[in-house]
Amino acid sequence: MNASVLFLPSSIPQIPLLIVAGALLGWAYFRALRWNTRLFLKNDGLWRALVLLVARTSLTVLVLYVCARHGLSLPLILLGFVMARYVVMRKEKIT
Repeated sequence: MNASVLFLPSSIPQIPLLIVAGALLGWAYFRALRWNTRLFLKNDGLWRALVLLVARTSLTVLVLYVCARHGLSLPLILLGFVMARYVVMRKEKIT
């Protein structure tokens, strides 16, 4: 794989789409993190919390892997991911 593929989108209209896709992935990841944290804090929710932890992480890694294999710009996707983190954590009043 050419390293320039990781940093440069193939076309300019693809830039906002990749950022939005990353934001959706990040939003789902961090909302699941919120749910995951609540399950870990319960005494009876350990197995569900562990399953959700593995599923949440595996799904994110799989989506990023597929994006990289199809030549999509990972920095743009990760920019959307980080933006979603800011929005979700700000809503929860966590910095």
